[in-house]
Amino acid sequence: LDPNTTYYYNIGNADEVLAQSETGDMFIKTAPVTGTDQFVRAWILGDPGTGSINQRNVRDAYYDYVSTVETNTGQTDMMLFLGDNAYSNGTDAQHQSYFFNVYDDMLKKAVAWSCLGNHDGFTSDLETQSGPYYDIFTFPTAAEAGGVASGTEAYYSFDYANIHFIVLDSHQSGREVGGSQYLWAQNDIQNTTQDWIVTLFHHPAYSKGSHDSDWEDRLIEMRENFMPILEANGVDLVLNGHSHSYERSYFINGHQGFSNTFNIDNITNGGHTVGTTGEGDGKVDGDGAYQKTSDAAEGAVYITAGSSGQVSGGDLDHEAMFLSLNELGSCVMEIENDGNGGQNLTVKFVRD
Repeated sequence: LDPNTTYYYNIGNADEVLAQSETGDMFIKTAPVTGTDQFVRAWILGDPGTGSINQRNVRDAYYDYVSTVETNTGQTDMMLFLGDNAYSNGTDAQHQSYFFNVYDDMLKKAVAWSCLGNHDGFTSDLETQSGPYYDIFTFPTAAEAGGVASGTEAYYSFDYANIHFIVLDSHQSGREVGGSQYLWAQNDIQNTTQDWIVTLFHHPAYSKGSHDSDWEDRLIEMRENFMPILEANGVDLVLNGHSHSYERSYFINGHQGFSNTFNIDNITNGGHTVGTTGEGDGKVDGDGAYQKTSDAAEGAVYITAGSSGQVSGGDLDHEAMFLSLNELGSCVMEIENDGNGGQNLTVKFVRD
């Protein structure tokens, strides 16, 4: 197939057509040539699969957004699921009801990527790579979509345009320094030459929502063990779920401690924010966008976006967060050229 090309399809067998793209709503758009600078839009959903009206309202709000936005109307290049895709045990029947039947319109025309959540893990087996989660998705194990081969669907990477995505397993795979997942992630991120690096895994490194990153072991281990190697090698955006809230950090680097040890001062002054705008709101029309040169490693934004199906409160007062909301919604990531030889990465929280 040619890159960056739309192909329409039908589904059938030797006897009959089972699904036909009569209105042009069933298609695939192949990935661009790796390294290409172009507009990209990703729809990001955390902990969505509740089967509730809340989940459907969040879905419909994004559909309304993408159909009315001025830039590249209707375009969704990929769906990024942050785990817990089908409550409460990730069974095949729950995926059918709370995943496929909810997102059927988008799944016809956008590639879906996911990381493993703890509820998905109830019915999935890491060692045999079996169970509904592994049976439903097919992820690259041999670097078929770019990056370094991981040999497992539990964690993997892929390239799209000039973005490198690293998907980690914070639930079942080992999280220790020097373990197989750690060594693979280090090797993978050190060998990418892509302009943007986005990482997703389920358990957030920073959260004071329905889960607390000062207390829970998986959250602490991801922050203490994985964040140093990711940050040292240029990660730009980290996406997590698990806490059923929306929390968005400042532009930060080098904070592996508890919430009360976060220092909002610039790194040069002994703090944890990056650049002259790192402690601001990160908005072009506000305190100014967070800025990073093409060869800089320091500086990432952390987003907990686990409210695509429900909200569950929490203190929502993590010191590293610029904004914390007990609100339903999903996120949209858009990357586009800025007209001056650079690019902007914008993430919006689209409420229900």
